[in-house]
Amino acid sequence: KNLKDAIGEYDATAVRMHGRFMVQGPEHQKDRITEALKRVFGIVSVSPVIEVELDLEDLKYSVDNSIKTFRCSSFKIASRRANKEFPFTSPELNRILGDHVLKIRPDLKVDLDHPDITLSIEIGYDKAYLYSESFSGPGGLPLGITGKALLLLSGGIDSPVAGWLAMKRGLNIEALHFHSFPFTGKKSQEKTAE
Repeated sequence: KNLKDAIGEYDATAVRMHGRFMVQGPEHQKDRITEALKRVFGIVSVSPVIEVELDLEDLKYSVDNSIKTFRCSSFKIASRRANKEFPFTSPELNRILGDHVLKIRPDLKVDLDHPDITLSIEIGYDKAYLYSESFSGPGGLPLGITGKALLLLSGGIDSPVAGWLAMKRGLNIEALHFHSFPFTGKKSQEKTAE
């Protein structure tokens, strides 16, 4: 629900797939959708993907197109199979596609520990997905899953940090601030609102 709320204004949809959510939306909104998803509690990472048919030759073709644009000196192929009926295991697919990359880009080296670029491949049941970028989300639990709480915002840094940590644990919070006029001035209210 939180994910769908975050992308609703961008005419995008979300579908649950083998331990992940696939979000599809207009290409011109890709950056905005990515930014919105990076702020949703419960999301560990966001990766823009290229959708590919479940065929080795199609995978090679998509890897070709991706690797040509990379400015790097080392790479790694990291595949993951949700679909165990795909004819190649993850290590086999890594070797096949890695060999293919080296034929196209002999200037590159394979570095399994600290590559400049990691080309990740997810083998699903209907399609395969390629990506080389991964953006961190806040992680934690989905907002609202553990109930509601009231946060007293005093104007210092500790109360918003406590609110953030509570939200990361799934609490849906409402904020409350007491303005102690005439003992505190307008600056206190502005600081709290900010």
